[in-house]
Amino acid sequence: MNKPLEGIRVVECAFFVAAPSAGLNLADWGAEVIKVEPIYGEPGHRRDADGRIMTRDEYFNVYNRKKKGIALNTKDPRGMEMLYRLLEDADVFLTSYRPGALVKMGLNWEVLHEKFPKLIYAAITGFGDEGPEKDAPGFDTVAYWARSGLMQDVINRGNDVLIPPVAFGDLTCGAALAGAVGTALFNRERTGRAEKVTLSLYGLSLYSLSYMVFDVQTGGNYPASRLEPALPMMASFKCKDGKWFYMANVDHEKHYADLMRMLGREDLVEDERFKSRTAAQENREEFIRMLDAEFARYTRDEVLDILKRADIAHSTINHVADNLCDPQAKANDYLKIMHMRDGVDVYVPSTPVRFGTSDMEEAGMGPLLGEDTLSVLTAAGYTAEELNHLAKENVIVGRQV
Repeated sequence: MNKPLEGIRVVECAFFVAAPSAGLNLADWGAEVIKVEPIYGEPGHRRDADGRIMTRDEYFNVYNRKKKGIALNTKDPRGMEMLYRLLEDADVFLTSYRPGALVKMGLNWEVLHEKFPKLIYAAITGFGDEGPEKDAPGFDTVAYWARSGLMQDVINRGNDVLIPPVAFGDLTCGAALAGAVGTALFNRERTGRAEKVTLSLYGLSLYSLSYMVFDVQTGGNYPASRLEPALPMMASFKCKDGKWFYMANVDHEKHYADLMRMLGREDLVEDERFKSRTAAQENREEFIRMLDAEFARYTRDEVLDILKRADIAHSTINHVADNLCDPQAKANDYLKIMHMRDGVDVYVPSTPVRFGTSDMEEAGMGPLLGEDTLSVLTAAGYTAEELNHLAKENVIVGRQV
């Protein structure tokens, strides 16, 4: 794959998934990403329940592969001085620390922009830069799913609240922030100005819910029922073999008659209740129940063949595990093999954007704690004697120091 960000250096001070996944995208696009961890390792990812460093941490590796890793004690002024020295030669500072913590550490935009005027500042927060909750903790389940209404309003009416998939909102925000960083780099190239680029989990969730936000102001009611789809031929259905599929047809008049004929229901082609989109929408519960009964006469494979011949957009409703053997995922390199250090191979999803050829490299691994401390800091001008001294005083952790 082409590497449009080759030669760009990113210094990442971020935990968990949201901002680190932005760093992952930037690394895949060719940037050198230096992940700065505390000397005890990233909280929650490198430690087990007893606080011990784990030798195998799938989650850390998934979101931090292809990065260099250094470990600094930034509570020590010497550790902060090292971080500042790295920022002197960096193009991007990437963080998910809370705004208040960044001010205390001297890593807020105002300080860094004065010190390094060409440095692009990219930050993810839970709830935004302003307001009473700007410093509140904001995992994606809290800020992206619960606060926005997504957790409660995308369920089928009558069910309990949705169980959100781990890191779904984080990854969405990370991909969006990576794109924004690329835009900021382009703007710097064109104007010479470095920008502060920010994104919040809550804000992106609201943006993702744009249709629903508008709809609740114009009569929409959520959570909705499966029997009340936004469009009459846009719903999920169960076949006689117990398998589900989803159909998404936005051109009712174009496809309705053909679908009825293929289902053997010529008698419904001119049915005034269903033949137009307006009529079907007015009678949508009855319409969906009619389709339920018709599709229940066929296996899912039979229905998919009918929909394919009718040129109606559709898909099987899969389990996540089904993707591991999906030929479409394989053909597009959507899943890459990661060779774990303990000899186990696992599939991890590729980052979504491609530049040029679709050929992708192997997934690679995330860095061990302090794996690149020596090489990165040596390149920054520190001597071996200085690094050994700093290691003995717990200012850095580095391999073979």
